[in-house]
Amino acid sequence: AGPAVNLLPGEEGYDPDAVVAPAGAADEMAGRAQSKRGTQSSLEVAKPIPKASVRSTPSMDDGTSAMPSNVNHSMHVTFNEFLARYEGLPEEWEHMNQQFGVPYGSIPKSSVPGYDERIPSVLIMMKRNLVENNGRDQVGIFRLAPDRDDCDFVKNQINTGQFDSVEDVNVIANLIKVWFRDMPSGLLNTIDDETIYKIADLPTEQVPSEYHKFAEPTKSLFLWLLDLMAEVVTNEAVNKMSAKNMSIVLSPNLYQINSANPMAALTMAQKIADFTTKMLAGRLREKHGYDARI
Repeated sequence: AGPAVNLLPGEEGYDPDAVVAPAGAADEMAGRAQSKRGTQSSLEVAKPIPKASVRSTPSMDDGTSAMPSNVNHSMHVTFNEFLARYEGLPEEWEHMNQQFGVPYGSIPKSSVPGYDERIPSVLIMMKRNLVENNGRDQVGIFRLAPDRDDCDFVKNQINTGQFDSVEDVNVIANLIKVWFRDMPSGLLNTIDDETIYKIADLPTEQVPSEYHKFAEPTKSLFLWLLDLMAEVVTNEAVNKMSAKNMSIVLSPNLYQINSANPMAALTMAQKIADFTTKMLAGRLREKHGYDARI
């Protein structure tokens, strides 16, 4: 018989029982087995590595590091509180400057002394523009309607972060009313009807104790608006806007009437006007020391 040949599986004549081990293979296998047992023994007594000391770096499929390198900050977005807008936005993010009709929790706000909750920055900006352009001296301010196209143009500027200023104070005064009218839920809709009816019939001196009970953020936002209205009313000798006049032109923008009954809607609208008048008179007396003629 010729020398033993080890055939590979699949070759003709392959017999797994006839595989011949090379000389010394048994001794080599025994040595490897002993070495393996020794390795297992040393691992069994080794202490585990604390998890806190193990660090890993994200890697790609080819084994290279996935950590960012050579990062280029090509965009820097900031919020300009003075102009109530985000600056540095890419075109696809311009919707972030939407200021009208936005859920109250999503609109940017700023701290204003005297109010427990922050006030929408866009309202602060519009009030400043109104004051700087002597809106308090404008006869019929908040009552006179501006040019509709001018108003729409400025509103779009504010909503797209392009507004800087406007000279016609009637445009800004109207947009303040529009901002409240466009709220997804009316400012005064958070106050139950029973409270509205009650305050509308209260003596002026009892009103402050009632509005200080309002929940936030309704209380701070409503008081901010009442103070803006009060600043106009205290100059009524010039602008002809009394507390009653201011309440009549502002109140329809503060409450969303859901009744399908025309008479019920008209009654509620009148009650909201009375409520706003009484609230304004109470705020004028408490904070501004001014007795309104209502």
